[in-house]
Amino acid sequence: MVKMAIATAQKELIIQNPYFIADGEMVELLGRAVRRGVEVKVMVPGSITDSPFVSHAGHRHFAAILDRGVRLFLHERTLIHQKIMIIDGIWSHVGSTNLDDRSFDINEEAGVGIIDEDVARRLKDAFEEDLKSCTELKAKEWKQKYTLGHRVVDLACYLISGQL
Repeated sequence: MVKMAIATAQKELIIQNPYFIADGEMVELLGRAVRRGVEVKVMVPGSITDSPFVSHAGHRHFAAILDRGVRLFLHERTLIHQKIMIIDGIWSHVGSTNLDDRSFDINEEAGVGIIDEDVARRLKDAFEEDLKSCTELKAKEWKQKYTLGHRVVDLACYLISGQL
């Protein structure tokens, strides 16, 4: 459902998820959305996280995501734990689903899809408020600070991400 929803976004896609580990398919889905003219914003934890391994695994495809025009925000004030997605200000998904292969393929997750503009607006307002505590990650900056050592750690964490 999550991937299908991303594939159908027309104007705006907002994702807030503390355990975002994009695989190649997710990178392509997000990139296709941007090419369709969809503004894609993704918020993930910055330095404050309860799982550094998951954060490192998530970093694995940040460069590819940024290169495709996705706007990526690192929340720096507290640990975010919201798992929401809002599409076109109409449809929202709220639940326990992390955006990683384990949640899609193994875990028993619960979520609800809501078609309601008021709910979508309220979730977007909360997202916008959280943006005040974020740093937007830019492709050029990421590539400059994405050292070989960081890439090695990220790859190792990504390879075991199915167990995280």
